[in-house]
Amino acid sequence: MLALCPEGDKTIHFRLFVTHTVIFESVALLSKIMTTSKYFTKNTSSSTKNSEEQTVDNRIIRYLESLEPPLTIELPKNVEWLYPLKSAKTRQTMSEFFHNYYSDSNKRILIIGINCGRFGAGITGVPFTDPIRLKTVCNIDNHYPQKAELSSIFVYQFFDAYGGVEKFCQQFFIGQMCPL
Repeated sequence: MLALCPEGDKTIHFRLFVTHTVIFESVALLSKIMTTSKYFTKNTSSSTKNSEEQTVDNRIIRYLESLEPPLTIELPKNVEWLYPLKSAKTRQTMSEFFHNYYSDSNKRILIIGINCGRFGAGITGVPFTDPIRLKTVCNIDNHYPQKAELSSIFVYQFFDAYGGVEKFCQQFFIGQMCPL
């Protein structure tokens, strides 16, 4: 996972590795970044759009729903795109998560992971969130197979160390470099 936070002409880069010690060190680093950096955001404000359309949740959902796999790329035999948002159920789950945690217009620091895991965002549409944590931590009922995704376990341990998913989402947005 790579976090990018512009600070003047410098960009702060760091990697989170799967160890408990690093989780706590990373929480401290993120707190420091938060208090010393400008937020990494894309300014999409427009005078023609109403404020509800400009909330973070709606901007994220609109962006993710605009993505489609590039069908012109020929994939090897027995390989296919992991495209979770083709499912209406996944789009609904993803929307519920973002409406619950990002329904404001506050700026956030962007954290980028690589891609969706097949038992996490590949099913739920929510970055680094498997069906188990979606139900038990985020209180979003779902009927997906209740399988754990290793990256989800790690990220939610990180959220807990930071003060919980709600506190984390108030200050950060975690996404994927390639959400397909």
